[in-house]
Amino acid sequence: MNGNPNHKRKGATCRKVYDFEEWGDIAKFMDETLNPQAKAMQTGQPAKRFLFRGTTDATYKLVPTVGREDSRINPWKYNRGDEKTLLRAFKLLAKPYLEHEPANELEWLAVARHHKVPTRLLDWTTSFLIALFFAIENGGMRSVEVITEDENGKVIKRKRKSIEVPPAVYVTHGVRYCNPASTDPFRIRQLSFFTPPYISPHIAAQRSVLAIHPDPRNEPRYPNLRKLRIKPDICVRLKFILEGQGITHGSIFPTIDGLAQQLQWAYKWNLLDQYRVGRRA
Repeated sequence: MNGNPNHKRKGATCRKVYDFEEWGDIAKFMDETLNPQAKAMQTGQPAKRFLFRGTTDATYKLVPTVGREDSRINPWKYNRGDEKTLLRAFKLLAKPYLEHEPANELEWLAVARHHKVPTRLLDWTTSFLIALFFAIENGGMRSVEVITEDENGKVIKRKRKSIEVPPAVYVTHGVRYCNPASTDPFRIRQLSFFTPPYISPHIAAQRSVLAIHPDPRNEPRYPNLRKLRIKPDICVRLKFILEGQGITHGSIFPTIDGLAQQLQWAYKWNLLDQYRVGRRA
């Protein structure tokens, strides 16, 4: 595990970037980072409260969906008025589908984010292993379009291919938490965090914490930010390790859809022994 200061990256300002090339690197990180935290908590001493975010591509910026360039079709770009209108539309149309009405604007944003409406919120978790699960979800691969042109620049062929892409887990601590009941998400001037209400089993299972970006178009300065970059060719192996520890689609998305994705994975890799009739342990 190699840590080198990252001074040139134009994205998130990371104090250090670590490269994980095997499970031993990850185990070492957990021992050096999380074990002291556990010891401090056990003895009643002040402990760093770490937050983690997994991303399938280490080059992705820490920008929420509503501010991303690809969230709208040209020539439309982000503006705050449209963002507020989008939330107003969700509040107007979503009420028949909700068992409990959110109590404030941040809770409404959390519900909207949960259902994939573009918002200025960014997902984090208190669990390193859950963040790792999301980072390696695509197996260190990404599908890209390859375009072939003739000598005049005319497109003559399009095809898709898979390329290796290092995923990453971001780590931060020392963040500022706000009071959801008294915070206007559209008026905050600094990066803030809050724990969303458990409006669905997913939020509880994923141990979610949400970041509120004051300007959703740009990356704010996260305190004590580190990036853990993962070698693509160990991602599938890591998925087996997490599966063996109960970190699966079924546990992170505790619905029938999450269960179905877990069984799809089991079928793909012939992990069906525990369900076979007449099996021997």
